[in-house]
Amino acid sequence: MEEVEVEQHENHRNHLNDENHLNRENHPTHENTASEADRRIEQAREVIDALDLQLMDLLRHRRAVSLEIQQQRMGQGGTRTVLSRENVVLDRYAAGLGPEGTALALTILSLCRGRATASVPRQGGPARVAS
Repeated sequence: MEEVEVEQHENHRNHLNDENHLNRENHPTHENTASEADRRIEQAREVIDALDLQLMDLLRHRRAVSLEIQQQRMGQGGTRTVLSRENVVLDRYAAGLGPEGTALALTILSLCRGRATASVPRQGGPARVAS
């Protein structure tokens, strides 16, 4: 009789161990979940970093085009900026992004206005102003 009880106990313990193993596989521990979340966060941050680089490239390009327009306009005796045109830009950003869009547009306009003697900054470097 003892042998049967021992065997049943062993079978029961093995069954519990199997269930625990299955539960660990189906229900990751907090540590596994945290490391997966950390991995996803890191991947998302890499995407944001790449987007930031693209935005900076686009802003540099926008600034170069803006400076070209300013030079052409001033070469014809006009002003460096045209407020009615800036209002169109402000309205576009406000319509697309709400109040924060207006603030962003103001910053972009300020960046792209530059100074008549400023050159377009190179990637990774500050703007250089001619003396």
